[in-house]
Amino acid sequence: MAAINKFLQLSMIEQLRLSFNNAKDLRSRAEMLPKGLSWKCQIVPLLHGTKSPIQLFWRDPVECLESLFSNPLFHDQLDFIPHRVYKTAVWLLRVYSEWLTGDTAWSIQDQLPQGATVLGTVLSSDNTNIMTMTAYIVDTPEFRDNFHRPAHTCAITLEQLASIDVDPNNLEGFFAACAEFWLNGVFAPFWMGWQFSDPAIFLTPEALHHWHKQFYDHDVQWCLTVLGALEFDFQISILQPITGYCHFPNRISKLKQVTGRVHHDIQRYIIGLITGAAPHRFVITIHALMDVRYLAQSPALDDNSLTAINRSLATFHDNKDVIMTLGAWIGTKRAINNWHIPKLGLMQSITTSACQVGTPIQWSVDATEHAHVSEIKDPVQHTNNNDYDPQICCHLDREEKLCCFAVATSLKSSPTDPNLEELHEDEGDENEEENGENDEPIDPRTALLEEFNHMYTTANYFSKIRMSAATRRHKIPQAHPPHTFLAGSTAVHLNCNPTYTGLKIDEVADRFNIPDLCHALSDFLQHDARNGDGVFGVGVPIRSLIDCPLNIPFEHIQVWHTIRLQKVCLHDPHIVLPAQTMHASPACPGWPKGRQDVAIVNVNSMYDWPKSGLMGHAVCELQLIMRPIPR
Repeated sequence: MAAINKFLQLSMIEQLRLSFNNAKDLRSRAEMLPKGLSWKCQIVPLLHGTKSPIQLFWRDPVECLESLFSNPLFHDQLDFIPHRVYKTAVWLLRVYSEWLTGDTAWSIQDQLPQGATVLGTVLSSDNTNIMTMTAYIVDTPEFRDNFHRPAHTCAITLEQLASIDVDPNNLEGFFAACAEFWLNGVFAPFWMGWQFSDPAIFLTPEALHHWHKQFYDHDVQWCLTVLGALEFDFQISILQPITGYCHFPNRISKLKQVTGRVHHDIQRYIIGLITGAAPHRFVITIHALMDVRYLAQSPALDDNSLTAINRSLATFHDNKDVIMTLGAWIGTKRAINNWHIPKLGLMQSITTSACQVGTPIQWSVDATEHAHVSEIKDPVQHTNNNDYDPQICCHLDREEKLCCFAVATSLKSSPTDPNLEELHEDEGDENEEENGENDEPIDPRTALLEEFNHMYTTANYFSKIRMSAATRRHKIPQAHPPHTFLAGSTAVHLNCNPTYTGLKIDEVADRFNIPDLCHALSDFLQHDARNGDGVFGVGVPIRSLIDCPLNIPFEHIQVWHTIRLQKVCLHDPHIVLPAQTMHASPACPGWPKGRQDVAIVNVNSMYDWPKSGLMGHAVCELQLIMRPIPR
């Protein structure tokens, strides 16, 4: 409040003549906006006494669904028709992506009366017990083999609950009776009476906790035991930092409050760290689980992908005994000789769940976990820590009003005002000159959704390349050479202004410690003249280069320290991945030997990753990013 008042008192703000003069007045005007969805509170009656009354804060789910239906941002984004997708015309290779592509939506729709349809809704809980989910989905507490046991369906659960003749108010006796059936002690499940509901289906595998957290809780701990904590920590600490990935200069064996981001980044390193340091079968076991996680995260799984997941699980089962042989599976005090790991058991249901309700990655709780931070934890810091639950509800109600107001005003003004569109075009030209960026115009609805969901918009260099190609077709003057271009399937982007310009080749060779730069450039140009457009190496012995006469048609070059590379998602080419920054810089404070990142380069167009693996590829160190300046 004080910061807002201080801002409103600035002379430049006072000249705007706003309709409010202080934060209190601004909040009162926000409260005057039309009311949207509101939070409710009720006291939960209990037979047993508690220190304080149990309060339930909730919103009517039917009202939430009505609000989504009436939101203009979603008016053409809702789908209600189950469908089956195939990759081949003969309907042999089926694809599972969204919920409506699964068998469950199709089965439910067949049972509905004429004119009725299916509306899928995602409910997320932060306190779902993993053991309970395992009992429902795979009906076994132990991950012994590759056999997929029957699911614990709703009919079986209700039958087991009906067979228990202990009074639920007798907590100790009722819990003991439920334990015989691996039930959690809830005598009236919330889904009881819901038509077509089955916990074995709607309790889906979840990426954040069931895969990534399982990786850190088990796979990483096995590796720490086999390699030794000191060796493992040392190996990961000496890895060269990569822009965009977590670096671990200190030990990871004692990390606390590990986030999903850290889980992801350790997974990128783990196989390379243990290869050669751990027994071969142990590496195969960890590699198999990594393949399962990687394949299961695809936004669209086909029958071949599901087969590959089952094959990787079978590989894990064939080799997992090495974990116990090496004594890697240990508890707090002694070695463990069983596979009572619920999260591993849930992996057994990945393919079955994908066929029923679509690809599992769509059920990840990353969004709801982030919402818990942005909508609850962050606003709590601005309360007086006294009855903050009602304060948060008031805050959320106010945010709902502001959100509806923003949608209404934005959609009212953006698409219909031609002068506003011209202004956006002019501003885009200015930004292109300043920042070298020029992405496709964003639809107002998309921009609002990204803002409300706190989404980060990835720079799309493929879009910029398409726009540059369009300007060339229309003979519109543009900068030459282009700083964004396509190399195979990779978009390459350089800053408009190089780090150095007009440096002599010998000077660059001294700065970057590349003594054979002149001869390497001469050899490269001679290869290029003979072979035309192609990729070839110049890693020949220095002696043979020195014996060849120099033939370099330029004396000065431009140099960049960074370059950005961008790819599309392997599983879905329509998804553009965040650009990766690579460095090639000379010695400087903190980098006494310079900073040269490593990349895998396709040196033979006959091979294509990932079909051919690393055949036709080479691991290269990026020494210099340069452009010749013609004489």
